[in-house]
Amino acid sequence: MTPRLLLQRTAVGLSPLILGACFVSQVPLISVGEGTLPVAGPLIVCPDRPSECFDLELVADAYVSAPHLPREEFVKLRFSVLSEAFAEPVYILEVSGADEADEFTYMIARRRQEHTASYGMLDAVLPSCSDLSVEDLQAFEAAGGRVTGHYSKTCRAPDLETLKTAWMAQYGALLDDEAWWAEARRGS
Repeated sequence: MTPRLLLQRTAVGLSPLILGACFVSQVPLISVGEGTLPVAGPLIVCPDRPSECFDLELVADAYVSAPHLPREEFVKLRFSVLSEAFAEPVYILEVSGADEADEFTYMIARRRQEHTASYGMLDAVLPSCSDLSVEDLQAFEAAGGRVTGHYSKTCRAPDLETLKTAWMAQYGALLDDEAWWAEARRGS
């Protein structure tokens, strides 16, 4: 049996995925061939409800939606390890659509602890650029990142290392906190 992983969104749906996303880039930060696979098989993505699930196929080091879906529903996911929590990797999840001109959006993801060899669930959290402290925003900009917006900030990451540094400063201590993940799952 092929292992399958269910991606449950937290705090946001997936598809034209993340309008108003908080951490984005104009180009992919996870290079082709550099992706990490949380499972060596397809993913089932359920953006909001089980009735809205769709399959993503594994193609090289990325998960892509089936070719029969309309172009506007196309999605590609690529993962890179951010850190470790509960003796499991925590990932940077890069999300893109069909149009190469679209921005790439970034989320924090992890496999839930209650998984088996053939099935598991993955939580994905949309971090908020507005969560970063003034000092962390300044460090992000000093590293080449751009911050736009006043009340609802968007952070444009220049590279994967700058994104990792910002996220570990803000969220690093929370990655081992099951209550934080549970709260994110509720969309609070």
